Formats: sequence, structure tokens, C-alpha cells
Amino acid sequence: MCGLIGFTGKTGTYANPSIIRKLMRANDKRGGHSTGFWNGNHFQKVIGKSKNLQLNGGLKAPMFIGHTRYATHGVINKKNQHPFKYGEVVGAHNGVVHNYREVGEKFGCKKTEVDSQMIFKVMNKTKLDFGILGKFSGALATLFSVGDGNFYTYRKTNPLWVGRDKNGGVYFSSLRDVMIKECKLTNVFKLKEGRLYVWNEGRVIEKIDIEHDPIESKYGSVRKQWWEYRQPKTYWTPQKGLYSGITDQYDDIDDIDITDYELTDHLDQLELFENSTRCECQNNSAELCWCSID
Repeated sequence: MCGLIGFTGKTGTYANPSIIRKLMRANDKRGGHSTGFWNGNHFQKVIGKSKNLQLNGGLKAPMFIGHTRYATHGVINKKNQHPFKYGEVVGAHNGVVHNYREVGEKFGCKKTEVDSQMIFKVMNKTKLDFGILGKFSGALATLFSVGDGNFYTYRKTNPLWVGRDKNGGVYFSSLRDVMIKECKLTNVFKLKEGRLYVWNEGRVIEKIDIEHDPIESKYGSVRKQWWEYRQPKTYWTPQKGLYSGITDQYDDIDDIDITDYELTDHLDQLELFENSTRCECQNNSAELCWCSID
């Protein structure tokens, strides 16, 4: 379990510092061992929570990939903190990858200390074959860039929410309630599972369905959940507090059952499945509606 925070927008627009700080602070509850970000130009990584980051000079950039880490693989240090860079691929991941060693061997990549690193290492090795996302078993939610000016998002199992501000900037987070209640973002909903979204100028320009065909594990490793990975008591430990949904299983704010949604190209409205029947709105606002799939 970790936290993802992201931003992409139109040329000449930048992430709102207040919104980024609120998203980072909320996602601290998903991982406080270490924290980091990449803003399209440089990296910053620190031990501990996001309050240790120097964000003031790091947000004037066309995109932002932030991460709060709960360490499952690899020691707690700056080197093992997301985002990771391999060639032109820069990305962060939330989840636990069970077969990262097997996938690495399949594509000729040496073992990495952190399971997440293998996602982006293999992606670079295969010259941006996005289909490799379906070769990993476990839970994946990712934000990444490949040096082409686009912004990429993908999720399997783990949550990844999207919303936009009044200037058309698009934000991503592993937690939903902070996006609505504190950041006042609109059109907040969960990205469709198993689909890679390609963003440019604050819009979706391509949608790619990833075939889930994981490489079988030959090591017979125990498939642990995130809470089964223990760290020394001197480090941060997760506690359920203000923001519910700190675990991967829950996104239960307001007890609305949010399942799969389609993302429209213009992010102006929700394109629901044909059998979608129930919608609930906040403050009678059409922009703050969620519809469940029955």
C-alpha cells in the first residue's frame, strides 16, 4: 500500500501548490516511510512524510508524479523511493508485485531491490511495450511518463481516482475524499480497471485495454498483502484516521459503491455502462455525481 499523486494539464498551466500539498498530506496515511516526486524536470526524495519535501519550487512544471511509500520490498532509503527512472521512463507504483523477478528474467532484466522498479525497467527494456503491464501479478496502480510529452495512468485492483480543477488541470490520487472535500475538484471518479489512459493537454487522447496474462511464478513465493510486510517500529506505521480508504480494499466515503467507469475523451461527463442505474450527487451539483454499476 502506497499513495499516488499526479497532475497533468494544458501547456502553460501548472499544478496548484495547495491542491498538491493536500493530496500529498492525505496520502501520507497510505505510506509514510519515505516520500518523493518528479515534476518533469527534477526529482526530490526524502525519508518520512511529505512535510519533509520542499514543494515550493517544484510545482512549476507541466506534470507531477508524487508517491508516498509503504515499504514492502527493499530497505527504507531515498534510493528505493519512487518515482523511478529507466531511460526515458519515469514512474511510480502503488501495490505489491508478486512475480517481478520472473518478469525481469523473461525480458532479460536483472533483479531489482524494489518490486515496483521492475515495471519501469522492463517497460524501458521492451522499448515501451505497454502490454507488459499485463504480465505482472499482484496489484498495480501506476503513473508514468515516457518522454513523449504524454502522461500515462493504469490501474489493476488498486484504486486510482481522477478529478479536475476549475482551470482544467487534471489530478490523480489514491484517495478520493480529499479530492472532493478539501481540494474541491470536480468530475471525481475511479479510472477503469485494466485500461491504460494516455493524457495530453489535460485530455485523454488514447485508451488501451491491457490483456491480463501474468507470467507464472516459479519461485513459489508467498503472496503477502501489504500489511504483512513489517518494518522496524522506529519507522512510521499506518493508522486509520481522518481519511478512510487507507487500505487497498476500501473506497467507502459516503458509503457509495463506486465501481468501474468509462472516462470520456473531454472529461466533461461520465460515459456510464448501459446497465448503470443508480446515481447520487453532492449538493445537487451535476458535476459532483457518482453512479454505481448494479
